[in-house]
Amino acid sequence: MPLITYSDIIEFREKLISSKLSFFVGKISPSSSKRIESHWNAGPLAPINWWNIPLIRERWNKKITNTVDTDYVKYTIDKYFFGKDSLSMLSIGCGTGSQEIAFSDTNKFTWIDAIDIAKENIVTANKRNESNRINFTHSSFEEFNSDKKYDLILFHSSLHHLKNIPTVLNKVNNLLSKDGILVIHEYTGPNRINWNRKQIEVTNQILSTLPEEKRTYYSSGRTKRKQTAPGKLRMIISDPSEAIESESLLPELKNRFNTLELKGYGGNILVPLLKGISHHFSEKSPENELYLYRFFDLEDEFLQSNIDDYHFGVFAKKKGSLELP
Repeated sequence: MPLITYSDIIEFREKLISSKLSFFVGKISPSSSKRIESHWNAGPLAPINWWNIPLIRERWNKKITNTVDTDYVKYTIDKYFFGKDSLSMLSIGCGTGSQEIAFSDTNKFTWIDAIDIAKENIVTANKRNESNRINFTHSSFEEFNSDKKYDLILFHSSLHHLKNIPTVLNKVNNLLSKDGILVIHEYTGPNRINWNRKQIEVTNQILSTLPEEKRTYYSSGRTKRKQTAPGKLRMIISDPSEAIESESLLPELKNRFNTLELKGYGGNILVPLLKGISHHFSEKSPENELYLYRFFDLEDEFLQSNIDDYHFGVFAKKKGSLELP
């Protein structure tokens, strides 16, 4: 993995244009935990990533739940908690609370504990929260302790930010109720998002076919010429937790839990392709649909011989599993 790449320079330029001074001040801290917190305390994100595009969220739904109109929250409740109520839930890395509020709105839970390392995320989550069933708390998972047993433990785009995955999953196992489930909605690709050569080749081939007005960066308006994998230096400075042990997630989950289901939802081509330019495709229009469905077809072709970079999964405790330190 190179120390610095072409895309690192481009992203630094875009951040320099769009970010507050506090974002850069946070990056000079010698403490990696402080740099991580400053990254997630940066405030509202620009609409430059794949998750900002409604049609992509529909694609996720289709791949996970088999219908574009059903998200994984409703799917999980209907499939695994039908006829059950008075449930408890723990969400690790809750961000600003969207998933937790959605789970609470199902009226299946009497209590939801939700933690996040970024204090500003918790402040925002508490402002959004209108339910007395959700307890948003500023905490890392390492610092979190509870005597409760949870019927559902959720990692939504957060497990790939944790290190010492065997230790993390042992703790999760101890916190799960006997019949509880662990749900992930996660990046599971190469460590440090080190996209491989074929991914980058396909991405840049597609990018080169787009008209210039569809590939200008959100902040600067300059044209996106190519995409490369990130360099090691940017990962360490920007967010030392990013995909730190992501390659080990699926093997460790399968080893320590019973896999109830595991479904990939791509990302291998769409993420590098749309990085920085997603705002051009966020509006639903016939033109954008033509572009996006073409991108989807090309990613699906790539996935015929490659493993998805993103997965939804549901896991249960192994029968007779012991609580571990």
